[in-house]
Amino acid sequence: MISTEAEFYPNGNWLTEKQLEKLRKGLPAFSLSEASELEENLAILKQQYLSFYNIDFSVEFPDLELKHSMGKIESGEFELLCQAWQPTKPKAWVLLVHGYYDHMGIYQHIIRHLLSAGYAVLGFDLPGHGMSTGERASIENFDHYAEALKKVRSLLGDSELPVHVIGQSTGCAAIMNYLINNDEPAFDKVLLLAPLVKPFAWDSGQWLFKLLNNRINSMPRRFAINSHNIPFMKFLAEQDVLQPKQLSVPWVAAMKDWLERVDAIEEPCTKPIVVIQGTDDKTVDWEYNLPQIEKAFASVKVELIEDGRHQLVNEARRYRDQVFALIDHHLEAH
Repeated sequence: MISTEAEFYPNGNWLTEKQLEKLRKGLPAFSLSEASELEENLAILKQQYLSFYNIDFSVEFPDLELKHSMGKIESGEFELLCQAWQPTKPKAWVLLVHGYYDHMGIYQHIIRHLLSAGYAVLGFDLPGHGMSTGERASIENFDHYAEALKKVRSLLGDSELPVHVIGQSTGCAAIMNYLINNDEPAFDKVLLLAPLVKPFAWDSGQWLFKLLNNRINSMPRRFAINSHNIPFMKFLAEQDVLQPKQLSVPWVAAMKDWLERVDAIEEPCTKPIVVIQGTDDKTVDWEYNLPQIEKAFASVKVELIEDGRHQLVNEARRYRDQVFALIDHHLEAH
């Protein structure tokens, strides 16, 4: 019997890296207000991209009269792929920040949920991920992620609507880094899903990192089963051409630096945050991370998803529904 989850993912490989690179190069500068007309071949590629990743929400939600924007912005040395879905009368903006190896294309479930709840959604591919530029799944310093988030947040300016932010894993590190080092009130509500400080089994694996560092630049990626959603895991490993195939050693070094910086924090950030964490997460060391986050932030509300794995935005429905119910609750809370 085929799981109903399988219906969310395509049969076959419709897209190639070459096609997506052609689309990326041909996209205009990102704009929330002006819709850019694409050449016919690029318009076809864009539609193929939206259909392949099941994020063509203008077709799915015709009553919302959605406006979809897609284009590029610059952040330092990187060119970031940005997307937005705007209903005619949204109640707030939600900015999404994805995790390591991820990209906005695979976040269909949370985008769908937020749109159906009345929010406008803004997201982007982190440097080195998806259709943003940069060495694949690599970064010299996590500050580049925080700078990218700051650039994308600036697209909304002094919005009349509330602006919330939701991160997953490494995306949470970008958000926390941004909040710790910026005083301006950029976000109303902050929700962190399976936040990264220290990875699972890091202490036992440091010897390998020390051996590899400065000797090789990357090693083959192992596709870990970090969700109960097996059709999603199969899609990542077999069909998603935007999935990096290597673990970047420089990224691990940057992550180690991030871990040490969080450990050294003495003055907590005053911005209240919510952490949603699965108890069967074997990607991050959540039992170590939660106290570290509570030391770094003065007000932390922790919500645990019993038996939930790491990919909370792409978990099996029984877990995903719990995550989305908590997101609804905290975004609506006064």
